[in-house]
Amino acid sequence: MKLSLYSLLRMYGYDPGSMDAKVIRHRSWEYDLDELVRRGQFDLYQWSQAHHIYNCDKVLSFLGVGSHYAKLVGIYDVLAHDEGTRPWPEGYMYPDMGVPTHWYEVRKHPEPADLEHRLVIDWGASPRSWHQWLTDRPIVEIRPPGFHSVFPGYMDFVLSFTELCQIIDNPDANQSWHQKLSAVGGVYLITDDASGRQYVGSATGKDGMLGRWRSYAKNGHGGNSLLRQLLSSCPEAKNGLRYTVLCTVSHSISQKEVIEMEGLFKRKLGSRVEGLNQN
Repeated sequence: MKLSLYSLLRMYGYDPGSMDAKVIRHRSWEYDLDELVRRGQFDLYQWSQAHHIYNCDKVLSFLGVGSHYAKLVGIYDVLAHDEGTRPWPEGYMYPDMGVPTHWYEVRKHPEPADLEHRLVIDWGASPRSWHQWLTDRPIVEIRPPGFHSVFPGYMDFVLSFTELCQIIDNPDANQSWHQKLSAVGGVYLITDDASGRQYVGSATGKDGMLGRWRSYAKNGHGGNSLLRQLLSSCPEAKNGLRYTVLCTVSHSISQKEVIEMEGLFKRKLGSRVEGLNQN
């Protein structure tokens, strides 16, 4: 028998047939919801709404994955509902987001905490309807612990320090990342979100980009002097670093050629004058 959302809920002691519950699929092109999760601000985002969405006893919260899938965030009891405008608290990642008028007090269930961000369901044929009453749905996969994502392509990602560490520290769960990043060398970019300053570096050798980025996962700076100074004066600044690829090369390209490409990107981006490169 194929595992479904209902059968999994029963395994954890829930009775789907008697639940007054909604399933919610959060997805946004404008806001980085995964970053809100990492910063501990996602609950503020999901429990403040422009309309009375959570008119139920329980909410099964998911984050959108691709066009039709959703990964579990958690199961919550809706305890109270309040109306009225309130300002976003200081430090909220998106203070210019529209001010909500409906606020909810909730309590998160301890089960199934082990499946949060691992359980993926098929949302069905109406992905644009982001809040729906609970119905059974197929389970697509239960991802291994430490899984980040399927490798999207060399030019299609920007990793936070936390995400980089997750990928490096969990090679079995992130095999596609390890295979692809070790297969190429190239030029990469590190950006400090707080200041906008950039560091351009290059990677060569048999482990390619992966080998170089392992050193960044250890401490955030990878031995680079200005990055080390930044993190020495402000250790939490590593949580604002972003890692991405500017170009890739095969292992057959000489180190001299790669360093020349690195120098070109430094000139293009001005990372020596205004950034984090010293040479």
